[in-house]
Amino acid sequence: FLRGKSFLHRYTLESDAQARNNFQKAIKLDPNYSDAHTGLALSHLRDLLLSSSGSSTTSDQRNRENWIAHAFDAARKAVELDQDSSDAHLQVGTAYVWVEDFDSAILETELAVELNPSNAHARMALGNRLDLIGRNAEGILQMEHSLELNPRDPNRWNYMGYLSRAYLDSHQYDKALSWAKKSVAITT
Repeated sequence: FLRGKSFLHRYTLESDAQARNNFQKAIKLDPNYSDAHTGLALSHLRDLLLSSSGSSTTSDQRNRENWIAHAFDAARKAVELDQDSSDAHLQVGTAYVWVEDFDSAILETELAVELNPSNAHARMALGNRLDLIGRNAEGILQMEHSLELNPRDPNRWNYMGYLSRAYLDSHQYDKALSWAKKSVAITT
């Protein structure tokens, strides 16, 4: 499971496949290990993110549909195994984003935050989703809180990019530029 999680920080399709392999091994050892199912869901969701080029070939659409189906299956299994898992609910919420069901995505992500108010990733995701539906000010508050909760998060650069976009969406261009520069500075 821990090896699988480490591969997810690399943000490549190849590392997602390695992560998925490790999560599947963990599930084989313990089919009731909710976190392994959560990681498996995230590996499929990450593939969606990395492959979202806007291509509309039949093959690309089929891959997208398969990734979404696998992500939902794994995330829902994780919730079934541990209904109090913040991360499991977060991945269900993320899967809903990919089918553009933002009401369900926000409900699941709010539940993830309620279950673990210190889950920085869930707060960032909630803020991002609120921004996507036009609730920019609420989204910014969640994202800023997320960055305060985990100042050493390896995905911090990515989260700063989301926050920059939220400030851009709310027409606060100086703050948007500031956060974009901070994001670039820690990736170089």
